[in-house]
Amino acid sequence: MTDEVKEETAKQESFIADAPDPSAVEPSTEKVESAPQYNADEFEKGPDVVGNAQEENLPEENLVLNLENVSDSLPGFEPLPVGWYNTIIENAIYTKSLAGNPMIKFDFLVTTPEYANKHLYLNCTLTVKGIKNEYGVSYLKMVVSRAGIEVNWLQFSPKTFCDEGKALGKALRAHAALGKPYVRKSDGKTVRGNKVTEVAPAGSGNEFLADE
Repeated sequence: MTDEVKEETAKQESFIADAPDPSAVEPSTEKVESAPQYNADEFEKGPDVVGNAQEENLPEENLVLNLENVSDSLPGFEPLPVGWYNTIIENAIYTKSLAGNPMIKFDFLVTTPEYANKHLYLNCTLTVKGIKNEYGVSYLKMVVSRAGIEVNWLQFSPKTFCDEGKALGKALRAHAALGKPYVRKSDGKTVRGNKVTEVAPAGSGNEFLADE
């Protein structure tokens, strides 16, 4: 295994999207704030086809807002406490990592009532410099198999898998841990979020979730 593969493989353990390499970040004395976690209700989507929109769905034309004392920085959201959560897979996107390697980004929508509509994320980098990344593909198979998704393991196409939406709507239990603090590029603040360390079949009892 090459030095590049070892380095990229080590990074898979954090699974924090866009987090810089901690070794490249100078220590910060700022108070740690929570990383943003956007929920499904924070941004409303307009009608898919404007011509077919019903009148009651159109935006209010006379709406006036007082934005004088509103901050232009996104508000912070507390990370979820460490533990297991009921989720559904809301999205699975085939894309590239920051290093340009192919990966699948999973977006888990939390359905546990107390934290409903929060999100957890898992990035699975599949290869590094053309060599299979053991961490990434193991996490991928964990998600697919424990969600009960039928695929051809001998000829698995990540792009086809994501394009066909085979994972969407599948229920899972996801274990959330706290990620390492990092300096957010957008505003220079030190923040931390969640990382998914394991998933389990929906409805799993304590015999499966041994550390719950």
